[in-house]
Amino acid sequence: MTTTAPPPAATTDPPGQPGRWWVWPAIVVGLLLMNVTMCFTAVYLSQLDRSHAILPDYYQRAVDWDRSAAARRASAALGWTAAFSFGDAVSILGERAVTLHLTDRDGRPVDDADVRLHYFHHARGAERFDGRLNRLSPGVYIASLPMRRAGLWEFEIVAARGDQTFLDTQQQRIDSKG
Repeated sequence: MTTTAPPPAATTDPPGQPGRWWVWPAIVVGLLLMNVTMCFTAVYLSQLDRSHAILPDYYQRAVDWDRSAAARRASAALGWTAAFSFGDAVSILGERAVTLHLTDRDGRPVDDADVRLHYFHHARGAERFDGRLNRLSPGVYIASLPMRRAGLWEFEIVAARGDQTFLDTQQQRIDSKG
């Protein structure tokens, strides 16, 4: 009796199914590429949103914290107060009249001060503006500043007169009538 050995294993793909070895590696590579694409898309979309903002010079502000705290204490010791009023209409250029009344602790107008503003709308924290107000009359400073949006705005006021510097931060709600 003769026994026959089993036939050798096939070293090629079965007929009708050529090249099936690449399917699983292709799925793995495809999933990895999809993950990378989703990550890049998320980073790109996060950069489009202007409502998120990083405070400019945040590191330097942290380093200078003691100095800025001393400046705020000196400003508070002046006893000055600042009161805003805003025009109702917005110009075709998107500007609005801004008036600042600056008074000392006795209610007298603070005259001949160099008044500067740094401001932004809370819905668009990344869009920050700077402006300088001009003296209109004693203690009254005015400018036409880009402020098209209604809503909550934050203003950082720096008013300097001689060796005196007044610092204040205010939030103001502005209604749109124009």
